[in-house]
Amino acid sequence: MLLNPAIMALILVSFVVLLMLLVAAGFAIHLLRFWDMASGSERQLRLERRTYLISTLLAWAFAAELVSLLLYVYNAESMSGQFVGAMCATGVLNVNAWGWPTLFLKVAVFFSGATWLTLNALDNRGYDYPLIRLKYGLLLLLVPLVATETWL
Repeated sequence: MLLNPAIMALILVSFVVLLMLLVAAGFAIHLLRFWDMASGSERQLRLERRTYLISTLLAWAFAAELVSLLLYVYNAESMSGQFVGAMCATGVLNVNAWGWPTLFLKVAVFFSGATWLTLNALDNRGYDYPLIRLKYGLLLLLVPLVATETWL
């Protein structure tokens, strides 16, 4: 079962997204400690430049989460012939206790990521990054959610 290419792709995407979010979380902690928009120091300029890099990284990570969600649902439907009594994706998700929680968590991660990307787009419109602490604080809350999804 684990050697199914779709399952291996789901596992790989989950670990890659988790790694990307861990890198972004390290930056978020650094940013929350040292962000000072009134400062013109070199550290502040580096933080401002790196926010664009991290935002791009997170956009790719959340796009991968969307693909992962779609692949999860497709894979659940395609595996219905492999389980006795499972005629559709619902039967496959009912095979064990982890099917539905994983689906719900994938949906929660997708919508949380969409919320983060929306906050990022709004923040980038402001000249002084008014939402930067909020969006990186939210990112730190997303990491345990993604880690749990990876584990499930």
